[in-house]
Amino acid sequence: MKRIYFIMTLLAMMMVSCVPEVDKATVETKEVTDITINSARVVCNIADDGGSEVSLRGVCWDTSENPTIETASSMEAGSGIGNYECDIDGLEPNTTYYVRAYATNSAGVSYSEDKSFMTSSGDGGNDGGDDNGEIDGHEYVDLGLPSGLKWATCNVGADSPECCGDYFAWGETCSKTEYTEENSVTYGQQIGDFSGNALYDAATANWGGIWRMPTNKEINELMICCEWEWIQVNGVNGIKGVGLNGNSIFLPASGYYVGTSLYDYGDSGHCWSSTPNIDDDHENEDRYAYTLYFNIDYQRVSYGYRFSGVTVRPVAE
Repeated sequence: MKRIYFIMTLLAMMMVSCVPEVDKATVETKEVTDITINSARVVCNIADDGGSEVSLRGVCWDTSENPTIETASSMEAGSGIGNYECDIDGLEPNTTYYVRAYATNSAGVSYSEDKSFMTSSGDGGNDGGDDNGEIDGHEYVDLGLPSGLKWATCNVGADSPECCGDYFAWGETCSKTEYTEENSVTYGQQIGDFSGNALYDAATANWGGIWRMPTNKEINELMICCEWEWIQVNGVNGIKGVGLNGNSIFLPASGYYVGTSLYDYGDSGHCWSSTPNIDDDHENEDRYAYTLYFNIDYQRVSYGYRFSGVTVRPVAE
């Protein structure tokens, strides 16, 4: 009897050890597309079912980070692995949302990382208030800044807020295919602040009228007076700034050019000021210029080599 019991116990242990281990499914939110005032399409993928059939999959979304199917709005999208899409609606205009794909198997519910996006307002990316308007065919937003300065809703050369537009070396008014020290007009030259001077100001030269490049002080005012968050607009990373009066502006993570290569697109953004960078010993004032710089963690006034290809966001009084 003892031998029989031992054999049965051994067989039971072997059967348990042969049961495959089950993990939660591996799920990804790939992108958010077709964003409108109140809807968006979420593209997802389940790459691995974890060793157990995915019985339910879908997306969940909210205006707060890390939504779940228990705490936020959600939509089911069938079962199984592979790519799937969800068209979500009932969203609020000009609002930042966080969306996550989810999948359920015998091990439980798994979620993808957050992906954020901002719904459109139908007026070029701002809130549609009376403080928005147009100057010489280009839209602006009044953010309630102490100076009263108006910021354009798009970069020079762009047709929407999320479009990067053209890239310029500092003090040059045309974009080019290569950005080097050798072909820079202002690198190594003693040039003062040129805001509004069409010989050097890409905003004035390309848009005309009262449009001009911001000074470093005006960029600093924008950074200080707005509340910023890292979001996506139509699949483009960038920052949304909400001004003192509730109006908002979006700046795409445009990166920068050196030579013929584009660096850090989608990871950081840069916009030229019209102000040369002058340090305490004046050794570098002919090589650098101030920029608006941001990434996912912070926003600040910085500086870059004048020969670099950087975007321009115009301002007007």
